[in-house]
Amino acid sequence: MKLQINLMLLKFIKNIELWLSAAGLVVIWAVPPLLDFDPDNLWRATAVTALAVGVLHGLIFWTVRSRQRRLRENAIREIRLMLKDVAYNKLNTIVLSLYDPDVRNAVKEEAVEEIKSSVRDISEMVGDLSEESLSDWQQKYQQTLSTLEQV
Repeated sequence: MKLQINLMLLKFIKNIELWLSAAGLVVIWAVPPLLDFDPDNLWRATAVTALAVGVLHGLIFWTVRSRQRRLRENAIREIRLMLKDVAYNKLNTIVLSLYDPDVRNAVKEEAVEEIKSSVRDISEMVGDLSEESLSDWQQKYQQTLSTLEQV
């Protein structure tokens, strides 16, 4: 039952603009007759009601949009951190492999292939970037941080 309510709430929130617009139209249509204006001045009451609904809609939509913008900026900041971390780890692997005496003397070609492979991995990771991969990365590092805090 609780899951059903959460799903309904999620659907409502995803379509909040439509619901608020519909509610605004109902208010514009229903409120002026309820205020018992003279039928000749009903259009003025409707215009004032529409103006009030428009201002309220503007404030609500501005608030929602600014919150979405903040969430996107936070997500982008975290994505940048994730990509920086992944690229840094891959590049460190490359650098360390180049300092390995066995690699330096015997297997230069293999080191070049490792570099190419790492570049492909980074490209794939950027191409596959999604909310899921970001949350997986967050969970991975949250678990690591939790483990370090326990020590």
